[in-house]
Amino acid sequence: MVKQFAGVNEGLAELKQMGMKIGIVTSKLRPMVMRGIELIGIGEYLDVIISPEDTKLHKPNPEPALKASELLCLEPHECVMVGDSVFDISCGKQAGMKAIGVSYSLTSIEELNKFNPDLIVDSIADIPDWIRGINAKRNI
Repeated sequence: MVKQFAGVNEGLAELKQMGMKIGIVTSKLRPMVMRGIELIGIGEYLDVIISPEDTKLHKPNPEPALKASELLCLEPHECVMVGDSVFDISCGKQAGMKAIGVSYSLTSIEELNKFNPDLIVDSIADIPDWIRGINAKRNI
């Protein structure tokens, strides 16, 4: 039942080329997420994986996102949480991160927007340009 969405490998590869650290914060148990990562071949891009076994509290609580930022040696405001559910958006926002929703979610865009994501993308491949835009604004 695992399928990869268009642009995932390209987007992750470009983010890594930009020097970004990448992690997964998931509600799936570690054996299942590891199998999915292997099946779609994205392991080489990942610096950290947080699954329910790693924290006492779970999404939408910010604890898993905060654990990921800690392991990545980043401050929460330096991180972006990307997800397909309101739990992902809420978790990232509560952690003090930017939050991006994906349009290919089972959750409607209208419902995602109720949680004030900073951006909604059609593909992970759209994220590098958004990050470049943020960085350009900071250098003004």
